[in-house]
Amino acid sequence: MITKTTHLAAQVSAPKPRTLGEQAPAVHALSALVETFGDLPSPHVSLYSVGAPHLPLQLQSPEGFEAWRTALQIAPDTVVLKSFEGTVWLAANGVFDGVPVELTGYGLALSPAVVEAAQAVAE
Repeated sequence: MITKTTHLAAQVSAPKPRTLGEQAPAVHALSALVETFGDLPSPHVSLYSVGAPHLPLQLQSPEGFEAWRTALQIAPDTVVLKSFEGTVWLAANGVFDGVPVELTGYGLALSPAVVEAAQAVAE
């Protein structure tokens, strides 16, 4: 049996991009981070055009990650160790000024094999 789909475009449409004005909560939170934690290591920050406003903060060292995790009062037991295609990083989520924050930290001296073994033990 062969079927013909006539409404494929409606089913597979891309998310509607946000306007810059809709990102205002994330921009205000970023400004408050600068005022409050201006002495911390500078993270890579992005604003995404789709999805709810949030702040991804990427640090290039575990020490930078830990400084931000502590400042944002993200509990240590919520930190996750991740790996993908040879890259290993720390990840944790929090909220600052009502905006979700995604914290990541790179520069770990661990091989993906060590991470996978640790994850297997944790399961």
